[in-house]
Amino acid sequence: MLELSSQTYGLEEMDAISRVLLSGRVTMGEETLAFEKEFADYIGTEHAIMVNSGSSANLLIVASLIATKTLRPGDHVIAPALSWSTTVWPLLQHGLKVSLVDCDMSLQIDPRALPKGASIKAVFAANILGSPCNIIALQTFCNDHNCLLLEDSCETLGATYRGFRTGRFGYMSSFSFYFSHHITTVEGGMVVTNDPMQANHARAMRSHGWARAFGGIERSLFEGENPTIDPRFLFVTEGYNLRPTEMQAAMGRVQLGKLPAFAQRRAEVHSAMVKIVCNYPELCLPVSIPYAFPSWFAFPVICTGDRDGFSAYLERNGIQTRPIIAGSLGKHPAFRDRVLPTSTPCADMIMKQGLYWGLHPNVTEEQLDHLARVLAAYDWEVHGDTAA
Repeated sequence: MLELSSQTYGLEEMDAISRVLLSGRVTMGEETLAFEKEFADYIGTEHAIMVNSGSSANLLIVASLIATKTLRPGDHVIAPALSWSTTVWPLLQHGLKVSLVDCDMSLQIDPRALPKGASIKAVFAANILGSPCNIIALQTFCNDHNCLLLEDSCETLGATYRGFRTGRFGYMSSFSFYFSHHITTVEGGMVVTNDPMQANHARAMRSHGWARAFGGIERSLFEGENPTIDPRFLFVTEGYNLRPTEMQAAMGRVQLGKLPAFAQRRAEVHSAMVKIVCNYPELCLPVSIPYAFPSWFAFPVICTGDRDGFSAYLERNGIQTRPIIAGSLGKHPAFRDRVLPTSTPCADMIMKQGLYWGLHPNVTEEQLDHLARVLAAYDWEVHGDTAA
């Protein structure tokens, strides 16, 4: 059986969680602050703000940009057609006009498909399935159009582009610590940025809009302007409850220390799977992005033949599969009438012909051998003695 994901936590994480539980301080506190500092140092940013999911991280990015009037309702923003729903939903929920831009055969947003001459205020680029986007091309576009580059790096923790970690390139960027991701807090996420104003707003909005989430001078100003309100419960901006628990943060700190070993094993498994799949020309691999060093999240293939039949065969033989992300988001009923009309032929094709199977640190040599046997058996069943 080759599962889509596998448990990567053990006794160290359980000990960390137990220590926090026994301390009596279980909601956001010192463990969260320590994890945020360690994570920011790892990515190479000044600020990290932990939240309760990667989807919440995307929500917090957009909400804080609206709160600071960095973006305004009605602004035109770009998002990838091949992505997850909660990359796009916060944009729509905050009144932004969204164009879904096509991908290319790397699965990443296609810089050639970016609209020319339009008044674009932001590009929210998602780094898909462990590989960075063509970041230089996106930065050039954003510089030429005087707009923000935002990164959804929920699937690329540990990946680098030109030697720098993904998440570092965006004005604000998101990460996910869901069960199946590169590190896990079971549920959890992070926002990173170098802008102290956006970081302060994000911290306040994460915690109900409290003034006490702001630091230093800003907090003192809010409290001074409102002397009749208890400063512990002074609300100064829009807010949510997106706070993580101390148990999640403690678990994340242990997992972050294991990330280099996890990433190394993912790279080894990916190389082994490439050697297996390259024997079958009907299975196309995504095109590599120059200067990108992925941190593989899964193993995607694009089928030139019967994708659904191939997927069903793999499932019957113990190899779990799923479509690539959510496919082309503009085809989903939730988005059809909410996004601006665009042409996305590559994303549409990948929605029909793409799938992925599991690639995680716990893949064994026996599972790799099983994958090779199943692919060979399928090829024989389809082609008989004409098989490659």
